[in-house]
Amino acid sequence: DNGPSPRHNHSAVHFRDQVFVFGGIDGGGLKNDLYCWSNGIFCLLIPIFHGSDSRSRLVSRSWSRVSDKGPTPSARAHHSAAMVGRM
Repeated sequence: DNGPSPRHNHSAVHFRDQVFVFGGIDGGGLKNDLYCWSNGIFCLLIPIFHGSDSRSRLVSRSWSRVSDKGPTPSARAHHSAAMVGRM
């Protein structure tokens, strides 16, 4: 798997050297997949000039799909997520 499809209205949590992305909406509709990115540099490009937009760029990326270990959450968008406890 090459990582999550282009999407919006997903949740993302950054923890140490990993970014977890869950759910959201892509061209096929609502998603309920969970991906983890690690071992690279996460860069957030902040708009400085008029007309520019924010974009995320992942360098030396390594995506993996996280397997379910219990009931799979339903597909969703416009939600939030937080890291709780230790990993």
